[in-house]
Amino acid sequence: MKKDQLVKKVNAKNFSDSLNLSFYSLMVNGTDKDDIIQGNANEKNFLYGEDGNDYILGANDIDFISGGNGNDVLKGFQGQDELQGNEGDDTIWGGEENDRIYGGINNDTLYGDEGDDLLYGEAGHDTIYGGDGYDEIQGGEGNDTIWAGWNRDFVEGGNGNDFIDGGAGGENKLFGGDGNDTLESYYDNDTLDGGVGDDIITDWGGANTINAGGGNDKFYGAVSFGIHHNTIDMGNGDDYVFAGWGDDIVQGGDGNDILDGSKGNDYLYDFSGNNTINGGDGNDLVYVKGSIYQYSKVNGDDGDDVMITSGDYALNADGGWGNDTIYGAGAVDTLFGNEGNDIINGFGGNDDIGGGAGDDIVDGGDGDDYIYDHTGNDHLMGGAGIDTVQMFGKYDEYSIKYEWDPVTSSYAWRVTDKAGSTRYGGIYGDQGINFISTSVEYLKFVDLDGKAGIIDLRKLPSGFEKSLTVGGGGTCLEALKQVSAAFTDDTLGTESLFLDHKDNYGFGSLVSSQS
Repeated sequence: MKKDQLVKKVNAKNFSDSLNLSFYSLMVNGTDKDDIIQGNANEKNFLYGEDGNDYILGANDIDFISGGNGNDVLKGFQGQDELQGNEGDDTIWGGEENDRIYGGINNDTLYGDEGDDLLYGEAGHDTIYGGDGYDEIQGGEGNDTIWAGWNRDFVEGGNGNDFIDGGAGGENKLFGGDGNDTLESYYDNDTLDGGVGDDIITDWGGANTINAGGGNDKFYGAVSFGIHHNTIDMGNGDDYVFAGWGDDIVQGGDGNDILDGSKGNDYLYDFSGNNTINGGDGNDLVYVKGSIYQYSKVNGDDGDDVMITSGDYALNADGGWGNDTIYGAGAVDTLFGNEGNDIINGFGGNDDIGGGAGDDIVDGGDGDDYIYDHTGNDHLMGGAGIDTVQMFGKYDEYSIKYEWDPVTSSYAWRVTDKAGSTRYGGIYGDQGINFISTSVEYLKFVDLDGKAGIIDLRKLPSGFEKSLTVGGGGTCLEALKQVSAAFTDDTLGTESLFLDHKDNYGFGSLVSSQS
């Protein structure tokens, strides 16, 4: 018979038993006392602590160690070992090579050490360290703390509010499971899934794939350690995202979300809920959609951004700095280009649109739109519906002329001040030219006193050309008289011109009066 086929069974009688059986596999059953058991250095060992707080050491070969009841300390050393804590608050080391470790019931501490280990916390609030090697770690029931280690690991927290640290090793897969979990990733390309619950996921570097799962989750991206690009799906719930410095893909999902792209050329997508989206620095693409009575507030910040909505979803968008493209949809949108040469289209709905500074192209689309002009060489189109374009005056002269607009390839009303430009709050001489499409019905002027005058462009014939003064007298009535006089000629009688005024500056309702 070969020596590895021999098993020597020993029942320990007291604390001081000492065994040295160099040619046998060893099986030891402990007592109900606090035992110290050490396996055979050269053979397979089967070591059982039974009751009591035991200290059990394996050896160089394949060991099976069971702590039994009590708060035990188990060490596997070399060999492919299986270690079971059973009941009690146990501390277990796998040692070298590929081990299987089971914490059992209560709050255990497990160390995989070297090798490709399988570590199972099972019931209780466990602390687990994967160590070196490609480890698989299952937290099980309870609020577990798990440190994956230095290589490519698979970690699942299970039920409970778990903390999982992916470590600085390989491409890890981290799953929080049910509960309010905290997941952290370092340096490499990890996959993180929060599961059900209100989770916090942090990326300290690496191009990671994030699935936050159900619940009100938070994600924080890296702002150092180089530039990495994350793919982030926040799932259902009221979520918060700070994407970090990479070129990230972010999906908000159902719920009222806050998405911040931070730096980088990001794609930010949300399809339901009342959301707030900040593109941050970089050339971002923001796409939102949803149902009626829902809205998104979007700020492009720096960069040449594209913002799009669809359906009956209301969009409140500010392009920020850069040459932005903004598209509304069927709802009532508020769209503002801000700085840069912007392209804005309200499409359906009664929209409020401002181009901001720069040479803008604005199309109100369907609906009764309100378009207000700022500085730059702008091209303003109303689309279907009863549309109004507002010019902000400053006690000065405008000229209005019907001519060809080369940008829109159509005839339009060209409106300038005497120096060639308009800007929010006043008129300035930076040689801007504003073309207003014939699809716009009303042209509204506001002077510094907040007094308003409206021209019905539908009453002006093609080929019309005139200069007019707005606000020169300092009162609304005098301004209206000057506008009316400027348009009086044999072809167009004053009975065809509609003017209006109000006492307070703003976009309130207007009561028309015929001059």
